[in-house]
Amino acid sequence: MTKKYYVLLYKSEPKSITFPIKAVTNLIDKKPQWAGGYPAIFGGTDEKRVGARDTLVKELGEESRGTLVLTKTEEQWFTLVYKGTVDQDEMYFYVTEQWQRTKKHWDPNPKDRGEGEMLKVVENLPLKFFTKSGNFKTTMETLIEKSEVPGGDEWASFICSETAKAFWAFIKKYG
Repeated sequence: MTKKYYVLLYKSEPKSITFPIKAVTNLIDKKPQWAGGYPAIFGGTDEKRVGARDTLVKELGEESRGTLVLTKTEEQWFTLVYKGTVDQDEMYFYVTEQWQRTKKHWDPNPKDRGEGEMLKVVENLPLKFFTKSGNFKTTMETLIEKSEVPGGDEWASFICSETAKAFWAFIKKYG
């Protein structure tokens, strides 16, 4: 099985989340992307079998184009909020408050395919927009609306994804 690790960036005061928006097509090779135009969670495949910490450090740096970093990477600073499986992939979704913005500004011109995966980063989206009593679909619609994302043809892919389920698990627990 392949392992994939993801991290949602959280602030408890005031309660908010930071996450990327997947570009509809990769900004480098122009290939269509799965769930393009919708919210994503920083992370990806542990290609070199280095574990969650190193995968998350690499992926956050790449997908935020160096604008965000983890400040503490020890296991105790990450809370597993959702675990899913798709085909032969085990997917682990974590949350952490141990992150910060760097002095680097978002470069609209990604330098490689990894950076080209994301269209933008939604920073500090307040959780006050979500209610614990909301249902899954309404919560995802609110996430999309408040993220001001392009949306598009990938709604069905997004709404059925492990990523959407991880957002839901997080919002139910922390919202």
